[in-house]
Amino acid sequence: MTTPPAPPPVPSPTPPGPPPAAGTPMRITARRPEDLLAVVPVVLGFHPTESVVLLTFGARRQFHARIDLPRTPAEIAATVEALLAPSVREEAQAVAFVLYAGERTAAVARWSSRALVSAFERAGIRVVDAIRADGECWFALLPGRDRAAGRGVRYDVTTHPISAQAVFEGRAVLASRSAVADTLRPDPAAVDRLAAAVRRARAADHDTVAVAVAAAVGAGHWSDPVLASVLLGLRDPKVRDAAWGSMRRPESPGHVRLWVDAVRRAPAELRAGAAAVLAYAAWLAGDGALAWCAIDRCREHEPGNSLARLVADLLEQAVPPTVLGEHG
Repeated sequence: MTTPPAPPPVPSPTPPGPPPAAGTPMRITARRPEDLLAVVPVVLGFHPTESVVLLTFGARRQFHARIDLPRTPAEIAATVEALLAPSVREEAQAVAFVLYAGERTAAVARWSSRALVSAFERAGIRVVDAIRADGECWFALLPGRDRAAGRGVRYDVTTHPISAQAVFEGRAVLASRSAVADTLRPDPAAVDRLAAAVRRARAADHDTVAVAVAAAVGAGHWSDPVLASVLLGLRDPKVRDAAWGSMRRPESPGHVRLWVDAVRRAPAELRAGAAAVLAYAAWLAGDGALAWCAIDRCREHEPGNSLARLVADLLEQAVPPTVLGEHG
């Protein structure tokens, strides 16, 4: 039996969900396809489907990325470009691909894998593994595997030691991307209470928002009057800058919890500003899935929001929050 060389340990960025300590990466060693399959939901924060997942090794700034499984030649080319550019920029030494696709999309997964492997190898980046997973079995996409790997090998990430480690460290892994989006569903009773507070509030200015956010992060919650004033203030982009401009990675999980709460309590007409700030906080905390869901929620109410556009650009270019430095 011939197998590709074992990939080096995967040091993930601060993963989605509340980590044990802000900025503390989870040290993971992935040496087999089953290890890669267990790693992916931990670094993404959810179990993906119909997706292409890139894991990088030895990059200047570690990052991992997920893109919807392409369906056409043009989409395959765009996927290759989207994943290769940041890998070259961050000087990744090696990568692995996990393509999530069922029987109906197995062919496009194979075509996508061939295009990805070819492009990355031409760029001088070693591809240590490429597999397709359908939720029950994984299938080899690189040549050199034995026949069993081509026919499918059963796996179960729920019993894997990496999954157990994630649970032990309190790292949340949700069932799907839609489950991530569900964490931002409005709380009707809280929305009604806040709407009443908004009718009595005045919009906070730049300095007031900065002080209010710092105090709320310290306390771990918003009062209705303060949040109402902040949400009214966020309609002004210059005031909104005060809500996110001073965020630092060590405090980002606290900001994420605070702004998730704000999005769930905000009346619809004031939800966009809170969602945009949450998107930035989630990116800073290494939670790309939540950041995208926050962007989607923002764009439902304010399609042209400039902060949401900024975070979307960071995510599309796979810019890791470590680009801001250790304390950025």
